[in-house]
Amino acid sequence: MQEIELWQAAKLLIDQHGASAEDYAEARMLERTDRDDPMGAAVWMAIQHRIYELRNIKRESTIY
Repeated sequence: MQEIELWQAAKLLIDQHGASAEDYAEARMLERTDRDDPMGAAVWMAIQHRIYELRNIKRESTIY
């Protein structure tokens, strides 16, 4: 996946799953790990990280 696609996927998961978006991405990552799919697991881990980043950006912007 390209970088922009990872960010788009993260935003979509936040929109669809709200507070549980990170948990959803983690569950998909674990599924891929169990299926011996390291590339798929890496993609889901990257999406999970971007979900975390998007949430932190939103929190920081509401402080001021």
